[in-house]
Amino acid sequence: MKNKTFNLVLGTAQLDQNYSLSKRGLNEFNLKKIINLSHKKKNFFIDTALIYKNSEKFLSKINLKKFNIITKIENSNKNLIKKLIKSKKKLKINRFYGVLFHNEKELLSKSPKEFLKLVKSLKDNNITNKVGVSVYTLKSLNLIIKKFNLDLIQVPANIFDKRFLNQKLLQKLKQKKIRIFVRSVFLKGILINKKFRDENKGFIKYKKEFDAYEKWLDKENIINKKFFCIRFILANKINNIVIGFDNFKEYKEISNYKNEKYAYPPNFIKYQSDKNKLLRPDLW
Repeated sequence: MKNKTFNLVLGTAQLDQNYSLSKRGLNEFNLKKIINLSHKKKNFFIDTALIYKNSEKFLSKINLKKFNIITKIENSNKNLIKKLIKSKKKLKINRFYGVLFHNEKELLSKSPKEFLKLVKSLKDNNITNKVGVSVYTLKSLNLIIKKFNLDLIQVPANIFDKRFLNQKLLQKLKQKKIRIFVRSVFLKGILINKKFRDENKGFIKYKKEFDAYEKWLDKENIINKKFFCIRFILANKINNIVIGFDNFKEYKEISNYKNEKYAYPPNFIKYQSDKNKLLRPDLW
């Protein structure tokens, strides 16, 4: 796999909850250190959401004007426009880089007319010029791109989960000028930390797949699993990657990754389906 740079998108779910399997979460002190170092980067994104209460609370204390802020919304958000305007003021930014529907089902529940009305309202109120959705299933994504004209798409993808890495699909998204963001590159940590898997009995039934993965890594002499996971996404011509961190040390490691060449991995998971729970952290 060829070496490329990438746009790091700071995921902030860890600020609001113990999102990762480590159960630690990111505190305010480490967030400030990450932001201070990130000021040197040209294309740095922060991914947040109206429901991430601690995220907005902590981010509001930091100068974010140099960053691209993406927020996510729910259909259940009453007075949505007012809440987004309030959020924008709280974060002290002129506008959001983008606004995403937090869930594919919520977007699919809208008619094209309702969607266009919302987009117009977001633009008229100087909230954002880019609207998109965070998806979980390939089936929903295919329905969405037929029904709506979007600017942004966030999908899960990693060495195990290749559902959204079909080159025809990626080409179609690019032809529609939809910017693609990838999350779950470490599959919530289980691709880079064997201890997480061993401590969770739910992964025992996938022992064969994980053993094959670890054996291949050893054969290829791949030591830094994080860099390898990132390179895999870059090899699929996607360079916007959402990563959440538990501390500043993790962020510094990723932001200063070394240029190393890796072989392209085989298919460790043959059952590439929306129904495969291993590929769906939202179902864990």
